[in-house]
Amino acid sequence: MRTLLSLSVAVLAGLLMTRVAKPLKLPSVTAYLVAGVLIGPFVLGRLGIPGLGFAGYDQVEALTMSTRIALYRKGELVQVAPPLELYDNPVNLYTADFIGNPSINFVKGTAQVEAGGMRVDSPLGQLGFERGDMTEAAPQSGSVDVTIGVRPEQLSISRQADDAHWVEGHVYSGMPAGSETLVSVRVGDTMLTVKELGSTHYASDEPVYLGFNPKKVNVFETKSENLIKYCV
Repeated sequence: MRTLLSLSVAVLAGLLMTRVAKPLKLPSVTAYLVAGVLIGPFVLGRLGIPGLGFAGYDQVEALTMSTRIALYRKGELVQVAPPLELYDNPVNLYTADFIGNPSINFVKGTAQVEAGGMRVDSPLGQLGFERGDMTEAAPQSGSVDVTIGVRPEQLSISRQADDAHWVEGHVYSGMPAGSETLVSVRVGDTMLTVKELGSTHYASDEPVYLGFNPKKVNVFETKSENLIKYCV
């Protein structure tokens, strides 16, 4: 009954939208369904009615239209969470790599875990994390191989080293796209993508310095691939 009601409201919303938005040059039924898919979930939410579930592959649609996303891998449920939670704190390396465009940067490192937290050494320098920012999957002690996950927009870039930019690298390439520029920077043997707002230009092999907020990065245990440090 609820499913039928949800469908009715979604199609009704589509009908109302197509009455207002005349430019839709599609067969009438298709137009109703398309508009219903776009506006239906919002109408249903306002009415307190369980909404419809949509299966798809478009990340932008999923992140902007959904209230919760279920991510599957080879037929198995990996994570169910609100869009921003899925983006900020993916439960494992697969989810982190799958969500986000451009893709998240992965940096290999080694962690020393103690009761109060952990210290990670990597090409990004030495980073310390408190136990309160770590997940239940984190080991209690010992040395463990880890993978740091840092989103391209979390990295800032500068031509001068300062307190906020301490990771030295060299520009590999730049891809200006009008409103933003993607800069590939080599740090040791690691290639990082930096997303910078606006149109900027860097010369090939130009020395630059990167910075980021350590509390915003994810840390995964490399062997299990599980998240062990939250983005906070």
